[in-house]
Amino acid sequence: MKKENQTGSKLYMATIKKIEKVLIANRAEIALRVIKTCRTLGIKTVTLYTFEERNLPQREFADETYYLEGKLLSETYLNMDKIIQIAKDSGCDAIHPGYGFLSENAIFAQKVTDAGLVFIGPTPEHIVLMGDKKGSKDKMIEIGVPVIPGYNGENQEPEFLKSEADKMGYPVLIKASAGGGGKGMRVVNDSKDFLAELESCKREALSSFGSDIVLIEKFITSPRHIEIQVMSDTHGNHFHFFERECSIQRRHQKIIEESPSMALSDELRKKMTDAAVKITTAIDYHGAGTVELILDGENFYFLEMNTRLQVEHPVTEMVTGYDLVELQLMAASGERFEFTQDDIKQVGHAIECRIYAEDPDNDFMPAIGRLEYIGDAIEGIRLDTGYKNGNSITVNFDPMIAKVITWGAERNEAVGTMIAGLNHLPFEGLTTNNDYLVRILKHEAFLAGNTYTHFVKTYEADLAPAEVYAEEIAAALAHDFLKDDIMFDSFRMSGDQGEKRIYDFGENTFEAFFKFSGVSTLVVRFEGFTCTVDIEEDALWINEVPFHILTQKNAYIVNSKRVELSRSVAKRSGAATGEAHEMSSPMPGKILKVLVQAGQEVKIGDALVVMEAMKMEHTVKASRDGKIDAILVQEGQTIDGGVDLVELN
Repeated sequence: MKKENQTGSKLYMATIKKIEKVLIANRAEIALRVIKTCRTLGIKTVTLYTFEERNLPQREFADETYYLEGKLLSETYLNMDKIIQIAKDSGCDAIHPGYGFLSENAIFAQKVTDAGLVFIGPTPEHIVLMGDKKGSKDKMIEIGVPVIPGYNGENQEPEFLKSEADKMGYPVLIKASAGGGGKGMRVVNDSKDFLAELESCKREALSSFGSDIVLIEKFITSPRHIEIQVMSDTHGNHFHFFERECSIQRRHQKIIEESPSMALSDELRKKMTDAAVKITTAIDYHGAGTVELILDGENFYFLEMNTRLQVEHPVTEMVTGYDLVELQLMAASGERFEFTQDDIKQVGHAIECRIYAEDPDNDFMPAIGRLEYIGDAIEGIRLDTGYKNGNSITVNFDPMIAKVITWGAERNEAVGTMIAGLNHLPFEGLTTNNDYLVRILKHEAFLAGNTYTHFVKTYEADLAPAEVYAEEIAAALAHDFLKDDIMFDSFRMSGDQGEKRIYDFGENTFEAFFKFSGVSTLVVRFEGFTCTVDIEEDALWINEVPFHILTQKNAYIVNSKRVELSRSVAKRSGAATGEAHEMSSPMPGKILKVLVQAGQEVKIGDALVVMEAMKMEHTVKASRDGKIDAILVQEGQTIDGGVDLVELN
């Protein structure tokens, strides 16, 4: 039953409908997260999978699982009719959309409802209103919530948008109106770059969201990204679950989130949470949502509202003790929340780190491969992942492979546990941002709470891989030598004459010499450096400094620092070893745009080709000055990694 409220939006009268079986229209980590709560509540679950996901845990943990035939997302996770039909055929009474894919698609929500199923989320009207950045900003102005100055009109002519940006003054932010998750966003610092960035932004927005409409905002130079978790039932009860700070980002995508924010006083926190509840009350929102705000000193502005569960929702669960998926199910069932706002407390400090299959030291380039060994979650660590040992990471889905969450009575405790936890989760077989996250967590600005959205760019030099010292290499060498227990014991018992081994260290290969000088003392010599290593049960000691070591594939973690070291194998020629041509594709993907032509002179750093992989655009740039002799790919072509793109002389 529906009625109109005073603002003209539709209100759905609460009706209790017991949910007994849920289809999860999503994959990997979020699918397993929803299954976990459903199991606790005695609700059966149905999952989906594509051919390349046939070995993922989402198939194993659900009560039933169904194959999605097709290679394109439009044939699988974005195929509304197919998903709804599977839900009906399998006897489900509700669909949980997770995040991403169809989670904020009003047409899908309406189709689910029209099919007689429960959509575990807000109404289609809410999704339309808050999912449109222009419309939602207009609504915020109407109800008295501050917004960032900008242009959000209907005129989408490139030259007109450029003129609006010129009026505002640079820097400006181009943002897809239907966007989210950091996609379809570009910061422009100079008028001369506007049109090229606009074209790229529109192209990415159209690919990701089906709409290339953008808005232009004045870009605040030192903002913090603060978001408020909200939850509403269908009986007019609207609550907030405090804030999360999500300022640590790369490419406008969050990589570290925490709660509470170090930037908020009690007074400012109340103003921001009150504003969030004012929004949900004004539109009579239903279910879970996140009000995202930009904080500029003591002033805050509405950014957008995500009408779904967020990736970083575990942070809120850790500090409040509430299961947000359970609350989603309750709201969708029409149940009344029996708690009050005062019942919701913010206790301790929680941090979440997102593990991405990417190379932070190579412009965050996506990485693919086989996940050989995830590691072990130590005490105090919550690990949310949709993968297991032996699974493959491909270019066809988002590069996020896990979330690591921890809680502490105080922030420093949570940070310390997180660093230790990441060191025990190597995600071997893949290049990930694991070590990069540790560098951030140890940075003095992060520890001081000086976290702004430009943190990664500001401290780019500090966050580069730390120099590895000779003592740390020696400790890793000793550990590698000593792990051969049988050889270790025989050498110590037979008056060891020493042993030589060949090691690879980055791009270098060197010889190391090992010799026992006592039952618990090992001499290590390499590259002109010699030291004595004292062997104790809990650590190796060099010059009275303890070294604690964890083993990873082709690397060791020495006192939390990664040392890439492995025993050398015979080298092969360039083609056999897979060494990339200097102008080759860094990963598999699709060629979106060729920016140069044969005969053109280019300088180092000039953009050559724009590729798409893992739902993001990546620009391949010239590694040196030269002349383009030939273009070896064409726009629209799908290629493998390591394919030559141009000939450069």
